[in-house]
Amino acid sequence: MIKSYTIGFNKYKYNKKKGYKILKKIIVTEETQTGRNKTFLDQSTGKTMSRVQFCDAIESGKYENFHVAKINGKRTPRSNPDKNTLNNLD
Repeated sequence: MIKSYTIGFNKYKYNKKKGYKILKKIIVTEETQTGRNKTFLDQSTGKTMSRVQFCDAIESGKYENFHVAKINGKRTPRSNPDKNTLNNLD
C-alpha cells in the first residue's frame, strides 16, 4: 500500500518495499523583490543552488522535470508543463 504524507514543506510517498520517497524534490528558498526565484533546495540531497547553478544542472540533464527559459535576458528554471503539481516551483 502506498500512502502520501506531508511533513513541513516535504511531501513524501511511503512504499513498504522502498520506504519513503520525497515527492516534491525541488523547492524555492528565496525570491528577489520582483518575485524571480533566486535560490533552490534539492530536498533529496540537501544541496542549495543559485538560479545559475540550478539552470546549469537542468541543462546537464540532472533534473528531467525542468527546463530553462530565457526571461528578460536571464536564464530561468521552469518546471515542464504537465499535470504534476509536485514539480512546480513555488
